[in-house]
Amino acid sequence: MPPELLNLEVTTPGGGGDKVRYFPYKDLDSAYMRILMSVFVGVNRLNSANNATEIANGNINYVISPVLVTNSDSTGFFTWPPTNFTIDLTSNIREPSGKPIASPRVVGNGQVLSFSDFKGDFGLSGRIAMEDALLKMQRSLLDISYPSAGMIAERNTSGTQGAKEDTALKLNGLKELFDKGLITQSEYESKRSQLIRDL
Repeated sequence: MPPELLNLEVTTPGGGGDKVRYFPYKDLDSAYMRILMSVFVGVNRLNSANNATEIANGNINYVISPVLVTNSDSTGFFTWPPTNFTIDLTSNIREPSGKPIASPRVVGNGQVLSFSDFKGDFGLSGRIAMEDALLKMQRSLLDISYPSAGMIAERNTSGTQGAKEDTALKLNGLKELFDKGLITQSEYESKRSQLIRDL
């Protein structure tokens, strides 16, 4: 994520006519990197998604740019922290040449109904929505069929140990999705078998 996105501040509605201000890309940054690292080999941060020299020097196979749209509101007039929060997250994936590969889009939802739940944590509904969006995005990224010249070639050049480590990361991410109830038992077993076969 470039610095201009990390420093982007947005304002969305709270309750009772109040507004909530935050930095969505900065809040997403480290967790989004962890999601990418569970799916791809050798994730690097670029200062610009369009810097051809940086992409070439970094031996980059895919450029992934997140797009966030957030919104919030409150169920009570006197409850100024948002009790409902949504995060619309798209990951635009392209080859270094600019050719698009996929643009998976997910919507994360966070809802806190009891004042006692968020009285000490006014950003709770936002954090729940962020976690929901990231887990859904991880699942979407795992389901994409990537060009064989990209991610698969990267795995092969990293050697057997690197391929095993990559598969282990993906299996851990897949298990996390299953444990949180975001995929079914059959989806989990099918994807797990596929990852092991690919190894």
